[in-house]
Amino acid sequence: MKKSDNKKEKRIKKIEYSRLYYEKNKYDICKKRVNQYLENSIKNVESFWQNKYSKKIEEIEKKVPYNYEKWDKFSSIILYEYSIQKNNECYDDCKSIVYEAYRYSIHRMTLRKRKTVKHINFYIRKMIKLFIVCTLIIFNEKRQICKTHGLKLVDENGEEYNKEK
Repeated sequence: MKKSDNKKEKRIKKIEYSRLYYEKNKYDICKKRVNQYLENSIKNVESFWQNKYSKKIEEIEKKVPYNYEKWDKFSSIILYEYSIQKNNECYDDCKSIVYEAYRYSIHRMTLRKRKTVKHINFYIRKMIKLFIVCTLIIFNEKRQICKTHGLKLVDENGEEYNKEK
């Protein structure tokens, strides 16, 4: 009993440490995920596996072609959940990441064995939501820098910056 309790405590501590680490570094993690990992992983699959997986990429794209209306509606639902309207500054950034998330998903699915349309759609939805959330986190870099260093964001008049602006 004591060994299992000890393992459980270690696992709980590890999970807690991971959560704290993510909360502390989520801006850097998301920025790296969107700016580096997204494009690099697509390029790696295209270049490294070009001969072996190029037919599979085409095959998956035929199974699940990019349907703008479908993914636009899905991304709008996610943005609505986060209270992001069309007049919000980060709306366009979030909408533009949708196609990149789709491409990323297609390229990643070439490396998996089970590739039903249901699995592919599920993975695309998952990645679109993940990359939209990352885009929302990294959108306002000024606020994040101030938060990291314990500063207040002020406007050109020296007044505290209102979050609703």
